[in-house]
Amino acid sequence: MLVLQWIVWCFALLLFFGFLLGVRQDAKNCKPINIITIVETTLLLVFPLIFLFCSWSKFHLLWIAPCCLIVSKVSFFVFRIPIIGSLLRVCFLFLGRVFLVGIGGTIQGVPYGK
Repeated sequence: MLVLQWIVWCFALLLFFGFLLGVRQDAKNCKPINIITIVETTLLLVFPLIFLFCSWSKFHLLWIAPCCLIVSKVSFFVFRIPIIGSLLRVCFLFLGRVFLVGIGGTIQGVPYGK
């Protein structure tokens, strides 16, 4: 059972790397990157890291990974909240630039932002 948990964890991490490679490939092709894609990629990184250091069952990643994709779509509306949205926007723009280091690229779709 423990081996299956680690297989699920590896699958979740591979999903993150797939999204990261897609974002970097789009930036290399001079396509603008939507901030929602940055949020998806970040969430897909955060949860496997949380489960790496916690003793929770890694089978939870089977439902958390799809929820990350849904939550990222909802986050577009959270960006419109004045103080919280500004803080989240700055954090995700910073992480987006970290994901795109060495490539450059444009992050678009930031509501009320530059």
